[in-house]
Amino acid sequence: MPGDYINVETGEWTNTWSYLQAGVDSYYEYLMKSTVLFPDPEVKAMWEASREAINSHYAEEFDGKLFYRCVDMNTGAVVKRSMSLYDAFYPAVQALDGDLENAERNMETWNWLWNKYQLLPTRYLYEEDKVEYSNSELNPEIVESAYYLHQITRDPKYLEWIKTYWKDINACCRNEVAFNAVEDVRTKEPKDYLATYFYAETLKYFYLAGVDQDGFDFNAYLFNTEAHPFKRSHFDPALVATYLGY
Repeated sequence: MPGDYINVETGEWTNTWSYLQAGVDSYYEYLMKSTVLFPDPEVKAMWEASREAINSHYAEEFDGKLFYRCVDMNTGAVVKRSMSLYDAFYPAVQALDGDLENAERNMETWNWLWNKYQLLPTRYLYEEDKVEYSNSELNPEIVESAYYLHQITRDPKYLEWIKTYWKDINACCRNEVAFNAVEDVRTKEPKDYLATYFYAETLKYFYLAGVDQDGFDFNAYLFNTEAHPFKRSHFDPALVATYLGY
């Protein structure tokens, strides 16, 4: 398990917290997706070891739901029971990896948190049932994961969840110009801010959720963490092996 911060001059870890949250999230996402586009056996082994560590040390049952906690990278000891809206990317990774049981249970937890506030707070302490950081900036991850699960399972409930997310965002965050973030998910106080990823990612996943398979072939592409699509057929396994030297 990787830690949070490293001294790039000495190679020493300066913070040994390990989790699925921002700072580590894309590391895990790219490990898994690299096994799809670049069938490098070393990368595959790294991902499989990481997946085992996540399931063994991050995952826990709490109040009948599946959560992923923060732990120490060396000992696995719990350092914080929190979830951030960035972690909502992980059901998509699990589904793409074929772990549908955990993907669906994880997605249920995220949908529960969304329905609690009609948005996702930036960070929530699930053991304390307490919002830690109350702002929300319309991040794409929960829509992305629901889209993946709908595409992979074809269960219509995920499309209904996406419709709910769209309805809720329009109810609290639509303004006369475009959309806005909120200062507090509990009050929906507007925040004069809109990240560009709302257009590049969040709206893209909303749009794709409404496009049938003839309009966009989900199975023919792989999205990177910024929602840029890469056509799988453009990656020749023999050439990739030559270029990357494995």
